[in-house]
Amino acid sequence: MRPNYLEILKQKYDKEVRENCDKFLNDLNLCIKDHFNDEFTCRPYKTSFEDCIKNYNKRSEEHTSELQSRQYRMPSSA
Repeated sequence: MRPNYLEILKQKYDKEVRENCDKFLNDLNLCIKDHFNDEFTCRPYKTSFEDCIKNYNKRSEEHTSELQSRQYRMPSSA
Protein backbone atom coordinates (compact mmCIF):
# COMPACT_ATOMS: atom_id res chain seq x y z
CA MET A 1 0.00 0.00 0.00
CA ARG A 2 1.37 3.42 -0.99
CA PRO A 3 1.56 6.12 1.67
CA ASN A 4 -0.72 9.06 1.06
CA TYR A 5 0.54 12.53 0.23
CA LEU A 6 0.06 13.80 3.78
CA GLU A 7 2.17 10.94 5.17
CA ILE A 8 4.92 11.70 2.65
CA LEU A 9 4.92 15.37 3.68
CA LYS A 10 5.06 14.40 7.35
CA GLN A 11 8.07 12.15 6.73
CA LYS A 12 9.81 14.88 4.74
CA TYR A 13 9.13 17.44 7.49
CA ASP A 14 10.41 15.09 10.22
CA LYS A 15 13.56 14.35 8.24
CA GLU A 16 14.33 18.00 7.54
CA VAL A 17 13.72 19.05 11.14
CA ARG A 18 16.10 16.32 12.28
CA GLU A 19 18.72 17.46 9.79
CA ASN A 20 18.40 21.08 10.90
CA CYS A 21 17.87 20.72 14.65
CA ASP A 22 19.46 17.44 15.67
CA LYS A 23 22.50 19.16 17.16
CA PHE A 24 20.27 21.17 19.51
CA LEU A 25 18.37 18.05 20.54
CA ASN A 26 21.62 16.19 21.22
CA ASP A 27 22.88 19.09 23.33
CA LEU A 28 19.63 19.08 25.30
CA ASN A 29 19.78 15.33 25.85
CA LEU A 30 23.38 15.50 27.03
CA CYS A 31 22.57 18.32 29.43
CA ILE A 32 19.63 16.44 30.89
CA LYS A 33 21.73 13.32 31.27
CA ASP A 34 24.66 15.22 32.83
CA HIS A 35 22.46 17.18 35.23
CA PHE A 36 20.19 14.38 36.38
CA ASN A 37 17.04 15.57 34.58
CA ASP A 38 17.30 19.09 35.96
CA GLU A 39 15.12 20.99 33.52
CA PHE A 40 15.94 24.37 34.99
CA THR A 41 19.66 23.97 34.34
CA CYS A 42 19.00 22.76 30.80
CA ARG A 43 16.40 25.39 29.94
CA PRO A 44 18.75 27.28 27.54
CA TYR A 45 19.28 24.06 25.56
CA LYS A 46 15.57 23.40 25.46
CA THR A 47 14.93 26.96 24.29
CA SER A 48 17.56 26.62 21.55
CA PHE A 49 15.98 23.42 20.32
CA GLU A 50 12.49 24.94 20.30
CA ASP A 51 13.79 28.05 18.53
CA CYS A 52 15.40 25.89 15.88
CA ILE A 53 12.09 24.20 15.16
CA LYS A 54 10.25 27.54 15.09
CA ASN A 55 12.82 28.99 12.70
CA TYR A 56 12.59 25.96 10.46
CA ASN A 57 8.80 26.26 10.39
CA LYS A 58 9.01 29.95 9.57
CA ARG A 59 11.48 29.38 6.72
CA SER A 60 9.35 26.55 5.41
CA GLU A 61 6.23 28.69 5.56
CA GLU A 62 7.94 31.54 3.73
CA HIS A 63 9.17 29.17 1.05
CA THR A 64 5.70 27.68 0.60
CA SER A 65 4.01 31.07 0.35
CA GLU A 66 6.64 32.19 -2.16
CA LEU A 67 5.88 29.19 -4.33
CA GLN A 68 2.15 29.78 -4.05
CA SER A 69 2.46 33.44 -5.02
CA ARG A 70 4.21 32.72 -8.29
CA GLN A 71 1.99 32.78 -11.30
CA TYR A 72 2.76 30.31 -14.00
CA ARG A 73 1.46 31.11 -17.42
CA MET A 74 1.25 28.84 -20.37
CA PRO A 75 3.10 30.13 -23.41
CA SER A 76 0.74 31.65 -25.92
CA SER A 77 0.38 29.78 -29.15
CA ALA A 78 0.68 32.39 -31.84
